[in-house]
Amino acid sequence: MSLRGPYWFFLAFYLTLSAAGQSAGLPATTRPSGAASLRREQRRMAHHILRQAEAGKLDAELRLAELYYYGIGVAPDHARVLYWYNRAAAQGSARAELRLGDLYRYGLIVSPNPARAAAHDRRALQILAARAARNKRPQDDYALGMISLVGRAGKPDPRQALHWFHLAAAHNHIAALLQLGALRTYGFDGIAARPARARYWFRRAARHGSATAAYTLAWMYRYGIGARQDSARAGRWYRRALKLSR
Repeated sequence: MSLRGPYWFFLAFYLTLSAAGQSAGLPATTRPSGAASLRREQRRMAHHILRQAEAGKLDAELRLAELYYYGIGVAPDHARVLYWYNRAAAQGSARAELRLGDLYRYGLIVSPNPARAAAHDRRALQILAARAARNKRPQDDYALGMISLVGRAGKPDPRQALHWFHLAAAHNHIAALLQLGALRTYGFDGIAARPARARYWFRRAARHGSATAAYTLAWMYRYGIGARQDSARAGRWYRRALKLSR
């Protein structure tokens, strides 16, 4: 699990803006001023997030760490990346613990330290498990499923992951529905392949607005993956996916 999470939306947004001038084919004379405007907006955004982080707002601390990591609106500063992630972790942020685990596992801005990476992963697991037991939030169940699936806090445990994904899917958590569909399409490390069950999970995800699920169903019917080839059904799911993508 690296470089993922809901707080990435702002990064994608600003990267999209930065590319907009070229992709739109604007005259060369207009792009520098657009770039300068973007940089001003990034600095303004970073200043606003800094004020929120200094006031102790957890989401702002996480966002600020990423701004310092990528140098968006601020100069890159690895020490501040670690400072703000650790400050968020001290507030009980599983996301911060996982991100710190990534940094130490892959040596991104620090020397690789597998022991510290594992310690951060274990703390993230403890935070998520306690929160899931207390609040019964499907996003926590899903996160625990992903940690179990890839073995972030020990050996991979696909069956335990399946348990957590089912809990999240009971609340129609889209990512959990997609994971269940994917695991049942071909099977995975002790989880039996059940293509009919996979289609069930993908249909549920599509009913709740997932274009990815609709595309997957179209693909399954188009190529006969776990079902007889059916061009008509494939076409219907492709059209549904297109509609959901709009």
